[in-house]
Amino acid sequence: MINLLKLWALNSESLAIHDIAECLQLSVKQAARNLKKYEHQGWLTYIPGKGRGNKSKIIWHKNVEKMIEVSLNDPKLTSAILKSIDVEPFPEALVTTIFSSLFFAKNQLPSQLTIPIYNAQLIINPLTVNDTESAWIVYHLFSRLVDEHGEGDLAYHWEQKQGKFIFYIRSNLYWHTGQPMKMQQIVNSLLKSFNHGSYMQYRAKLKGIHYSNQCLIIDYNGPLQELLLVLAQFEFSIQYDGVFSGAFVIKQTEVNQYVLTANPNYHLVKPIICNVMLQTIPSQMARKISSSNVDVLNWMEKREYGGTFYLYYKSEVSKQHEQHLQQFFFHFANEVSILDESKIALQSNTNDIETPLASLKVGYIVNKEKFVDLLRLMGSPLILVDHLTVKDAQNAEKLVDYDCLIVPIYPNLLEYSRDSFETIFTNRFALYDSYRKMYYPKNFIRKGHDLFGYPNLKESYIVEEIT
Repeated sequence: MINLLKLWALNSESLAIHDIAECLQLSVKQAARNLKKYEHQGWLTYIPGKGRGNKSKIIWHKNVEKMIEVSLNDPKLTSAILKSIDVEPFPEALVTTIFSSLFFAKNQLPSQLTIPIYNAQLIINPLTVNDTESAWIVYHLFSRLVDEHGEGDLAYHWEQKQGKFIFYIRSNLYWHTGQPMKMQQIVNSLLKSFNHGSYMQYRAKLKGIHYSNQCLIIDYNGPLQELLLVLAQFEFSIQYDGVFSGAFVIKQTEVNQYVLTANPNYHLVKPIICNVMLQTIPSQMARKISSSNVDVLNWMEKREYGGTFYLYYKSEVSKQHEQHLQQFFFHFANEVSILDESKIALQSNTNDIETPLASLKVGYIVNKEKFVDLLRLMGSPLILVDHLTVKDAQNAEKLVDYDCLIVPIYPNLLEYSRDSFETIFTNRFALYDSYRKMYYPKNFIRKGHDLFGYPNLKESYIVEEIT
C-alpha cells in the first residue's frame, strides 16, 4: 500500500520507468513487477514505453485518495503512512484526507477532544520527563501536594509549627486503580523525589518526613515559600509503583494514539472533557496540513508559543568579546528562523557578521539535531557544539566545562528551576521564540492558564453545537 501511495503521489500519467523505480526505491525490474501486480489487482493499467525516449503510461482505475480512509482502520498501516508522509512528497489533497480520517469529528465520542502531538515517544515518568508534550501530559495524570500556583492539590491546608511544616491531606484519596491512597505511600514518593539528582541541594535541607493520621509533617530547614516551590514541581508528583492519581487516566490504544479519560475517583473538580485523544503525527505532515483546506473539516489552527531560547554565557566570555559573541549568535538566530518557520529571531539581522575571537564550547538543548548542525557549520572550526538534553542542564558538574549554553525557557518554568545553570552562566540574551501549530475543533473552548503552550484540559471544554 505504501508503494501504491508513493506511485499515486507522482501525479503524472506519463513517466519513465527509471523515475518510477527511483520513487519506489526499487530496481527497474522490481518496479515493473510492482506495476504489473497493481494492474492485476485492478488499480491501474500499465503501458510500458517501447523504444528509446518513449515513456511508460499509467492509467488509474481507482482514486487512491478516496479509498485511503478505509485503509486507515489498520493502525500498523496508519503508522507506516504517517512515516512516509514525513519523507515523501505527498499531494496536499491526500494529506487532507488522512488528517480528516484521523481527527474529523465523526470519529470522536461525545465530548471528546482530539489533539495532534508530535512526540511518538512520550515519557510519563515525572522523574525523567524531558520534553514539553510529555510534561503537559504528566500535569494531567499526576497529583502533587500543591500545584504550581501555590494552591492545594492532595493537601488542602498547611501551616508552620515549631520549625516544621504540617500539610493536611484530603481524606478518601484513590489511585487510578481504585485502590485507596495511604499516607506512607505519599511519604515514600516524596523521599524518592527529594533524592532525585536535580534536587540534592534541597535534599540537604530535609531532616525528615513522617505522618500522623491525615497530617504530613515535613521537617525542612528552609522557608515555606521555597518548600512550596519544590513540592509544586513535576518531579514531586505523587506515584506508587507507577500508578497515579491525577485528573486523567492514560491508555495507549494504537501505535500512534493515546487516550486520556477523566478519572472517576479524582479528588478535585472532575474535568468537563471526559475523553481526549492524542494522535501523534510527523511535523512535516502538520506543515502540509496547515497549507491545505482544513477549514472544511471544522477545525481551527492555533499558533502556540512554546518558549524562548536564550544564550547563557560566563562572565569571563563577555569580557573577552561580548559584542562579537552577540553579533554572531544573533546572526545564528536569524538563520534558524529561515530554516524553520516556527522560529522567530528576536534581533534584526546584521550585515557585518564576525565569528567569535576565540574558540567556544557550546551546549545546545534543542529537539532537532538540524539546529545543532547549523551552528556547527556556521562556527567551524572555532565553535565546538554538543547536543544536550534537558536533564544535562540540571547537571552542574557537566555544564561547568562549557563556555555557553543555548537553552529554552518555557512559559511555565519556575525561576528557581534554572539555578543549576544560572549560577554557572551569569549573563544571557534572548535568541529566538519558538512556536508550534496546533489544531482544535471549532467548538473547543480554552479556559484557564496554558501549560507549556497547551490548553489546561481540566478547565477547557467542548460545546455541543458549533457556533
